[in-house]
Amino acid sequence: MTPPICISISSLLRLTGRYFSFRQLVFFLGYVIVLIVGYLFRQRRVTNDMVAGSLCAYLLIGVCWAVIYSIFNEVSPHSFNLPENESIGFTGKNTVNSLCFSLVTLTTLGFGDITPASNVARILTSAEALVGQIYLVVLVARLVGMQNAVDLGDEQQQRPSS
Repeated sequence: MTPPICISISSLLRLTGRYFSFRQLVFFLGYVIVLIVGYLFRQRRVTNDMVAGSLCAYLLIGVCWAVIYSIFNEVSPHSFNLPENESIGFTGKNTVNSLCFSLVTLTTLGFGDITPASNVARILTSAEALVGQIYLVVLVARLVGMQNAVDLGDEQQQRPSS
C-alpha cells in the first residue's frame, strides 16, 4: 500500500506537469522552507509550533530533494543503481522510491537498494546529506540554546536578591 504522503506528492507532481514546471516546484518548496526556517529563527521561546515547524521544514527538504532526484533521473537516466524493474520518477511507486531515497540520504541512514551511479548523482547525494546534518546541528543547537536561556532566566528570577 502506498503511504498517503506519497500519494499527495504524486498528485502534486502530476499537477506540476500541467500548470508549472518541476524547476518552479523546486523553487517553491525552497521558498517555503526558507520561510519556515526564517520563522523559527525569529522566535525567542521554544514552543510546540517551533518543533512542528522544524519538523515540517526537515521533511520538506526531503521532498525537495526527491523532486531534484526525479528531475535528474529524467534528464540523465541510469544515474542511480536501482533494483530490476524499479525507477525514480514522478508517478506511483517511482515517487515512493524518490522520496525513500531522499529521506534515507537526508538522514544519512545509509543506502539500501538505490545508490548513486554517476558522479553528479554522488555529488547531489553528498550535498543532501550535508544539508540534512547541518540543518539538524544548527536547529538543535538553536532550540537547546533558547531553552537554556529561558531556564536560566527563570532560575535568576526565582532567586531572592541580596
